[in-house]
Amino acid sequence: WLTCEEVSGGGVYEVEPKNNNPSIKRKTLLGQNGRNGGAYEGVAYDNRFPDDVNFRPKFFLTEDAPKGPLERFQPSLQALADAKTSGDYSNLLHIDPDGTAQTDYLVITPDTGINTQGTFIWTASLRDGRRNARAYFRNCEGIDVRNGMLYMTCKVD
Repeated sequence: WLTCEEVSGGGVYEVEPKNNNPSIKRKTLLGQNGRNGGAYEGVAYDNRFPDDVNFRPKFFLTEDAPKGPLERFQPSLQALADAKTSGDYSNLLHIDPDGTAQTDYLVITPDTGINTQGTFIWTASLRDGRRNARAYFRNCEGIDVRNGMLYMTCKVD
């Protein structure tokens, strides 16, 4: 169970939903690889192909801020391999033993004249992700993945 802190300098934590002790939480690598805080809002998870060795699960994170980028996090290849071998996924979002955990940010390019169409890329540049969010999708809230499609809601644009 993942919970987001929607405050400046907030984090994304894994918690046990049935635990009565709210102080027990583990900070994840989500949120700019766990290094920088943000006003994080929601997380969605895409693992459509769990048996495909070439497919890494993806975690998408919104940030409720004027230049809060949409983040895509992919766990470490070694952490994923270890989890699949052992059946213990408890460290998947917490360790990066081989340095392959990856964080990317959404950059969209609308078609000229047709504001409901365009293209997108994922970039490793936080700066580009923030600039693009400020221009096209500010203050994002909810997020979900269904049938390979990513949906998010934003309060502004």
